Amino acid sequence: TGDSYETAKYVADQLKIRNIKSNCLPEDKTNYIKQEQNKRNRIAMIGDGINDAPSLKKANVGIAMGSMGSEISIESANIALINDNIEDIPHLIAMAKKTIKTININIGFSLLINIIAMALAIFLSISIISGILDVLAIFTRVYESDAVTDEITKYSVASEITDLKVNIKAADFTIKRGDTFTVESNLKNLKISEKNGTLELKEKKKASVLYNGAVLTLYVPESVKFNKAEITTGAGKFTVDGISTKNLMLSLGAGDVELNSLNSTSFADIDGGAGRITIKNSSFSDLDLDMGVGQLNFTASVFGDGKFNLGVGEANLSFIGNEEDYSTDIDKGIGSISVNNRNITEYETHGGKLGNIEIDGGVGTVNVNFK
Repeated sequence: TGDSYETAKYVADQLKIRNIKSNCLPEDKTNYIKQEQNKRNRIAMIGDGINDAPSLKKANVGIAMGSMGSEISIESANIALINDNIEDIPHLIAMAKKTIKTININIGFSLLINIIAMALAIFLSISIISGILDVLAIFTRVYESDAVTDEITKYSVASEITDLKVNIKAADFTIKRGDTFTVESNLKNLKISEKNGTLELKEKKKASVLYNGAVLTLYVPESVKFNKAEITTGAGKFTVDGISTKNLMLSLGAGDVELNSLNSTSFADIDGGAGRITIKNSSFSDLDLDMGVGQLNFTASVFGDGKFNLGVGEANLSFIGNEEDYSTDIDKGIGSISVNNRNITEYETHGGKLGNIEIDGGVGTVNVNFK
């Protein structure tokens, strides 16, 4: 203090302060702060007058009395006590410690999120590489020469069919419109059965390789609408052209998939594998689609709930209808997402009359359009 020793001692005795310095000039206060800082001590200085301004500036933390202090002391300080109550100093210290604790927690949480994101990215990268290697392994294995015949055999289906069940491990499989139910294939181990209105196509023994030139074609009359279609494919191309069903369950393997004019009126569950999936000119009610690994090109109407769990790769989603026709909720994954050519980080709309679209972004680029 700049006051006399007697005044300083009187105040110090009441506050039980043992170490006092009196009759201090402004430079004496500043020098004392420098000495303490040289001892690696962090100093807080509380003052109110012009003479305190240099010390307030020099201290690690300068605290000025807001209303009774001089303007220059307030400008030199880091903190100004508006109510001039020195008893607020303990509260100020406690609040500062709590703030630093909150900042440290946020920093630690951010580092944890970054570590988790990096670990997830590494895991997904390994999964992608593993999936690609598995696909390459399938296509580079030795073909079983006795699994296919030299000629295409035609099978007629006599019964009235309401349900379809297919489980093919390795073949180019096509479903298309025809005059009657007919099956054409060169698979030697193909089993065709008709029972209680269900047409079932499957291989008699488990396939472990891609058959050399294996093909399977199913012709379906245009008037037929299946009650349930349950299809599982493996390696090879899968093509559908013009099929209607009430309930649809697709489990896709490795290879290109083209679904054209596919209509599901009650429920559809599509599980993607590895490869390119193209869906166009189609409509679905209550669709649950898992993309898998590769590329998804989707152009269709969605009624009710449409859930899209996007995997790894590029997804191009075009919904038939205006943007306001759908209630849409998009959760961004790792990559970029655009809606009608607008880049977004999050997107949510409400009140659509056609359906509810929920998109969980995966790893890669996602383009969403309404038309």
